[in-house]
Amino acid sequence: MRSPAFQKLGASLFRAALLLMLVSSGCKCEDAIRGAVDKDPNKRRIDKHTTKDPQTAEQEPNNAPEVATPILLGNELRPLPATVADASDVDWYEVATSAEEPQLFTVVVEPSESLNPSIHLQIPGHEGLPVAYDIGGKGEPESVVAMRLGKTPIRMAVRGEEGTTGDYKIIFTKRMAGGSVEWEPNDMPSVAVDLELPGQIEGFVDRPSDRDVFAIKRGEGDEQPVVSFEYRPVVNLPQVIRFFGAEDLREPLMSLQVAGQKNQKVAVPNFRIPDGIDTLWMVLTAPDGFDRKSAYMLSFRPVPSVADDVELEPNDTHPQPLPMPAKLRGILHSPDDTDHFALGVLEAQKEADMGNDAGIVPKAIEAQADMGGDAGLPPEGPAPIALPEKTRAGEYFILRAKALRKGVKIGGTLSGPSGERRIEPQLDGSVELCDTLYRPGEHEFWVHPLEVPKGPDGEFDYSVSLDSTAQLEGFEIEPNNEKASADALTAVQRGFLTSKDVDVWAFAQDIAPDTFGPVTVELTGKYPMRVRVLDAEGGLVLDVPQPSATHEIALDLPRGMYLVEVQLGSGVGGCDPYEIKLKSVK
Repeated sequence: MRSPAFQKLGASLFRAALLLMLVSSGCKCEDAIRGAVDKDPNKRRIDKHTTKDPQTAEQEPNNAPEVATPILLGNELRPLPATVADASDVDWYEVATSAEEPQLFTVVVEPSESLNPSIHLQIPGHEGLPVAYDIGGKGEPESVVAMRLGKTPIRMAVRGEEGTTGDYKIIFTKRMAGGSVEWEPNDMPSVAVDLELPGQIEGFVDRPSDRDVFAIKRGEGDEQPVVSFEYRPVVNLPQVIRFFGAEDLREPLMSLQVAGQKNQKVAVPNFRIPDGIDTLWMVLTAPDGFDRKSAYMLSFRPVPSVADDVELEPNDTHPQPLPMPAKLRGILHSPDDTDHFALGVLEAQKEADMGNDAGIVPKAIEAQADMGGDAGLPPEGPAPIALPEKTRAGEYFILRAKALRKGVKIGGTLSGPSGERRIEPQLDGSVELCDTLYRPGEHEFWVHPLEVPKGPDGEFDYSVSLDSTAQLEGFEIEPNNEKASADALTAVQRGFLTSKDVDVWAFAQDIAPDTFGPVTVELTGKYPMRVRVLDAEGGLVLDVPQPSATHEIALDLPRGMYLVEVQLGSGVGGCDPYEIKLKSVK
């Protein structure tokens, strides 16, 4: 083996011979060759045309993505030395691995004391430097916590901030967490992290304005699973979670605000991808900060069984069907949570049903009798007095929503062909609606929080129910607020009273002419009612001055048609029907 002294002597002889050859040949590139021989190999500048094979050192020029220095990561991960030569120098790299399956790496740029480095990842298909990592200062390392690399290269750039320059090393370290860790870049749907239901993943908010996008997909099988979504946030860092039904990320289906308090978690025990959506996009952001040391954890755990009366999220904009009849229990997960329900069937089902000749609801047919005209007298005596005849245009729905926990206050909105209608809560905190025709799929009902104190996870905040007036025998047919549209009063009838509603009922005193007979009208309800009795021409027969929830009105009347007007005595009323009875003794 040759001694170090012998090696040094050999190098000197080689250098002398080379110079002699240059002098004898007249070559004027002595300085270039001397520099190539004498320079530190780690700082050598290599022309871009010499090779395109993967490098173990920076390859200049590489100031643009098109001439990026290729890096191929194999089993051996050597630090890659490089230099930011001047304020305009940007070093581009094209990084890939030789492994068959993508792997996760931690990437660290370790600078000299004079350099303040930043890392930039180019999202495939998007030009420029949209994803920047610039956390440390001069002489401090910069890193990407988890970067997913495979055979398809990802372009990465390093530059000096604030005009700083100097040497640096790029260090790649394999992560052993596999697919349970969120990777970068994932700021757009095109590079979203795939997550199949059920499943879980750990992630980091590792830079200012970080945005983590996840593509959530149903698991194998035809049945759409209901899962329990749980999020354990980064402590002391406010975070926002939004779910979208489309890749454009324009209109969120659901939003969750997370304060990041210690031991806090956000739980949605009734989560399911809405019908008609193949992929649900979840976007996680932290508008006011970052934390590279603490991880967040999100999981979608299977739910063995779900009761039929449970509201399913997300339904903030994608309504959940509420059939007729139905009763559901719901949870308001945040101050911004608004739960939407489609009354009856979905729009697609409605259109399919309307393709037949029968339609859904017959059009209104109002065959009204001439209540003030001459009925005609047959030779054998007076004809029976004709009461109004009305054909029901459709049933009215009875919609109720009420709080289930102490301190919870809710409001409601009805949305339909005529626009949106806000429904304020009653004195008991419930929201009621019962003056709208039921046409399946034509209306939506929204439950929104007014006050929702923090309660135990999984405890229901409210219930919502939908019923039809078809189950109530002898129910009023709206409109019936005047003489020309009065409902016939025979035996027992029922109706609702709202704040400005007037129900008009017509009954016949069908006795012999020029005689009087006793008639009793009884009313029973939950709310105080005012009652007036009029004759067929609208003349006042009796005005009951005192509002009451119950009335028993005894009259002695001649033959003819009479009207009973019923309206609220005070308050706003509700959807508890009143009952009206007619008793006649001939």
